[in-house]
Amino acid sequence: MILRPFHESKTDKDKTYYERKCESLDRQIDSEVYKLYGLTDEEIQIVERK
Repeated sequence: MILRPFHESKTDKDKTYYERKCESLDRQIDSEVYKLYGLTDEEIQIVERK
């Protein structure tokens, strides 16, 4: 699991690594969900607006 090493990180370098890893995994999950639901590029843009 990614969160445990992140919370136990002692250096900023380690924390940055785990933050980037989490962000990457989040994007991968989003991409798979978009494929699963067959979203178009336009629909994805709407979903990603915050």
